[in-house]
Amino acid sequence: MKVLLNYLEKNVTLENDSKHEKAIKASLALISTLIFSAGILWSLMYLYLGYEKAYYTAIISTLFIGVNLFTFLKFKKFGMFLNLQLFFILMLPCCLQWSLGGFSKSGVVIIWAFLAPLGAVIFRGLKRSLPWLLAFGVLLLFSSIMNNYFENNIMQPVMTHELLFFTMNIGVVLIIFFLVLAYFFNQLDKASLSLAEKKNQLESLAGKLAKYLSPQVYASIFTGKQNVNIETYRRKLTVFFSDIVGFTDITDNLESESLTELLNDYLNEMAQISLKYGGTIDKFMGDAIMIFFGDPETRGIEEDAYACVSMAIEMREKMKHLRVKWNANGISEPLHIRMGINSGYCTVGNFGSDDRIDYTIVGGQVNLASRLESHAVSDQILISDETYLLIKDKIRCERMDTLQVKGINKPVQTYQILDKYLDVENTNADILHQRGPGYLISLDFDNITDDEKSSLRTILNKALHNISS
Repeated sequence: MKVLLNYLEKNVTLENDSKHEKAIKASLALISTLIFSAGILWSLMYLYLGYEKAYYTAIISTLFIGVNLFTFLKFKKFGMFLNLQLFFILMLPCCLQWSLGGFSKSGVVIIWAFLAPLGAVIFRGLKRSLPWLLAFGVLLLFSSIMNNYFENNIMQPVMTHELLFFTMNIGVVLIIFFLVLAYFFNQLDKASLSLAEKKNQLESLAGKLAKYLSPQVYASIFTGKQNVNIETYRRKLTVFFSDIVGFTDITDNLESESLTELLNDYLNEMAQISLKYGGTIDKFMGDAIMIFFGDPETRGIEEDAYACVSMAIEMREKMKHLRVKWNANGISEPLHIRMGINSGYCTVGNFGSDDRIDYTIVGGQVNLASRLESHAVSDQILISDETYLLIKDKIRCERMDTLQVKGINKPVQTYQILDKYLDVENTNADILHQRGPGYLISLDFDNITDDEKSSLRTILNKALHNISS
């Protein structure tokens, strides 16, 4: 059977047919071959038993089926072949039943006609099979109405032949019906397996592509929230830049393999912290990182700014652990980062060409964040006054110098991030932080130098004197 199906698939299909189309055409040709063979067998049986009218009806209809099959093999006109085959399959059993004397005498041979609407469902689809089902119903109703006429005017076969006809008709039709269903479910299983394989391939591909996109951007695209078109809009964001201080000098002292391992380790740790706080990673530029908060997801302008600053503080703390790790791995030069943060309205969206786009942000506020980062010193988080106003109630900051930035008329007031108020107030005795309506005391005993200690004694003694007087 498989050999015959492969032969038919090779001879009845076109080169540009899809696998599904080839399977459909070969299957119909196979079913037609089986029905043609059954027609020959039924014709010989009627001839042997002496049913001349049934013999001629069966052999003529069977020959039409054979000619139609041969024409299909020759010219490969599938639409015409399908319609003619369904017509012959529908009409042949009805004509045989009428020539044999109705339902009982023919052994309900009209049941063969049901293969026409069944085939139409398989090969044409449910909607286009309805006319064939309607035609079968009309012929069945007509046969029922005219059954008494056929019984009284057609030669009566003996009971043995009735049982033989009934057994063969029911048995063979059920076998064909079973084979058709078996084929249908086999194709369904293959289709499901193919879909599952394609789904796994797409999931694997999507997982790989996700590594080239920020998770928020990836999710917004795959859920349909964001279109992959060239479009931009304005939104207030908090923008973050960072890089490793003196990274160019470090690259000259490290082998490329060690440098790659260090850089990937650093970027991976920073990216994990960014994702923890909900930042959108715009890009990695060597050792530099650009992240923004507020699009495509936002928790509000103040919360976005606070999340960004909190991320920067944790990155700074993480670097302490990484320096110990890298030192143990033979990198003696301690690595430090500097960070700049600014909040303001930016142009955000998809930039590029029709074939290649990049989701990013542009604008003067982005440039200001970059300038803040370039002016920061080792382990310093330098922020603008815009960001300071958003986080000053939650983050301890120190006022720094103003910064003149190209494109901005007035100097920009800057602040450096010290720590979160909550974190400082809950640390051990190595850090003292107290504040009130008229005072602010903040001491980090671990980082006070000997020279600073002497100056602090003088300042504190003077402060105590003023308080006592």
